[in-house]
Amino acid sequence: MFAKATKNFLKDIDAGGDLIPVYSLNDSDKAHLLGVVAKTRRFWCWQKPKYHFSSCSCTLSDIMTEDKEIKPVVVESEFVKYEGTFGDVIKGNIGAEVGALQMNASGCGYVESQSSFGTLRKQEVDMQHLMKDVHDRLMLMKRR
Repeated sequence: MFAKATKNFLKDIDAGGDLIPVYSLNDSDKAHLLGVVAKTRRFWCWQKPKYHFSSCSCTLSDIMTEDKEIKPVVVESEFVKYEGTFGDVIKGNIGAEVGALQMNASGCGYVESQSSFGTLRKQEVDMQHLMKDVHDRLMLMKRR
């Protein structure tokens, strides 16, 4: 249920597909600003790639060659207040006639689900300041 709600939410707010949905509440704690995300491709071409959040809370500072900490300028603002209600109506009718006996049965059902994420806040990194901090630094590609 959580995975479907977050996927529908991202479809509504991110038409370009730049945001990555979190499919589990357990993974939501692993997603943090400037965190490392591993992208794995699926076997079939029509399958979407899967993203794995680093369980060791690895950040951009950890994979750069110098030990100087990257301190990004972060701007936090209110993003959206999201509430969604989705519903569907199901109807059915069946009838039978055998000789003088006639039978009819019908039914109707309504299913409604409501999702509310409340007021969401977003954090944005000043990219010019971040690019200035990481200028002339290389990524560390060997294991420690």
